[in-house]
Formats: sequence, structure tokens, C-alpha cells
Amino acid sequence: MLHRDFFSLVRLAKGAGCRVGTTTNGMLLVDESVPALFDSGLDVIAFSLAGGDAYHDRVRRGTILARVLDAMERLAAERLRRGLTRPAIHVAYMLLRSGLESCARLPELLRRVSVDAVVVSTLDFVCAEDLRAESLRLDEGGLAAARRLLEDLGRQGLPVYHYLGNGPAGRCAENPYRALFVTVDGSVAPCVYLGLPVAEPVKIYDIPAGRFHAPLIFGNIGERTLAEVWRGRDYRSFRRALKRGTLPEACRFCLKMGCPAGG
Repeated sequence: MLHRDFFSLVRLAKGAGCRVGTTTNGMLLVDESVPALFDSGLDVIAFSLAGGDAYHDRVRRGTILARVLDAMERLAAERLRRGLTRPAIHVAYMLLRSGLESCARLPELLRRVSVDAVVVSTLDFVCAEDLRAESLRLDEGGLAAARRLLEDLGRQGLPVYHYLGNGPAGRCAENPYRALFVTVDGSVAPCVYLGLPVAEPVKIYDIPAGRFHAPLIFGNIGERTLAEVWRGRDYRSFRRALKRGTLPEACRFCLKMGCPAGG
């Protein structure tokens, strides 16, 4: 919401028939921006959280949990006052290995807010060795504990959706058969992970040794139309390989390769 034309951009996308959502840390959702958010027609707004207590503030530096909750409550109250169901209020939750205990406090934390979904992600791109300890990728015990925790949150009434590596092989949670990612410079990649702007292969620390990450770009909308990029030979070959289960190197160790689970 730092962009001065944010709400105009939302209206333009809505005018083109799109379903529009955004993710925010909640720090700039102040009283004067709430009416503009409703007037723009935004469909979904997700608030980034990483904990259910002071742990959040330590992990998401520059944010204050109490202010994020205030913003969520303000939005929910205005939605109720207007008699609307949109925008849907989501929580975009980052689950770290050290944050399992803090995550367990979510039901108490969110009891005052009408949250439509809590979408849980893990640390999927570990390109610094000091972050390896926070990844759940190769920690079967940690993954099992996280699954049990999220199942318990679902039983407590939270609409929790997550992907923790327990889906069928070959199914990508990013839905690359119908979705794509356009970078700020117009490059087109199958997902945000394969569109990361790294100049050279980057070592990944939480998968088998010797693995590196590099972007996988199939074209640029400054040079060809989006439809032409999507229908390009190499891009079509990539999607066919995924459907056959012949995973490209870039996807072989990705945690998103499987169906999302819900509860």
C-alpha cells in the first residue's frame, strides 16, 4: 500500500473482470484507507503473520502484532457494518521450525476477528546457511509435529489450509497449468520461486548437497504477448513434463510439489 495508485490499480483489474487480492503486513491499513479498500472492490486481503505472540514481532521485523490485529479488526468491523462478505480476510502465515509453540496460540489471538482462511506456508527457499535450522523440509519429525498442530487448530474452528509435503507426487500447489508469475521486468515464469531475480545459480541449503537454484523464464511480455509466451514451445513442453511426472531439476525438490491440504 505504499504505491500511491494502489486502489486505482485494483479498480482497473476489477474492471477487466479479474478477481483481485493482495497481501499486507497491516501496518499501513489505517482508518482513512479502509473505505478506499472497500470502494476499490478488492476481493481478498491477506495479513502476514509469523506467530501468535511476541515471537511474531521478532521474526517479522518492522511490524507490531497488536497493530496488525487492530487493522484486521477494523476491516472486519467495517465489512460487517456494510453488510458485505468481501473482501475475504485471510491470514498468510509463515510457519518456522522455532515457531510451532507460538503458532498454537492462533485461535486465542484471532478470536475477535472473523477470519475466512489461515493459509500456512513454510520456509521454502533457504539460500542462507543460517536459515537452515528454520526449514521443515528435511525434518520429518518437525513436519509431523507441524501437521498435528495444524490439524488441532482446525478442530478448534480455525479454517486452516496448508501444504507440508504430504500431497501426491507430481501435483504442484502453485497450479502451473492455469497460473503463471510475471516479474517486475515483465519476465514470465511458472511460479514466484522460478521467477526470483537471481543473477546466477544460488546454493540451496535445506536439500541434498550440490543443489542450486536458477530462474526458469519462458519469455517477456515486453517482447511478446502473454498468450504467445504461454503457448510457446518450451513453456508447453515444461507443462507436459510436469503432467507426465517428469520433474524438471528446478521442481524436483520443491515443497510445493503435491496437493495442498485443508482442514
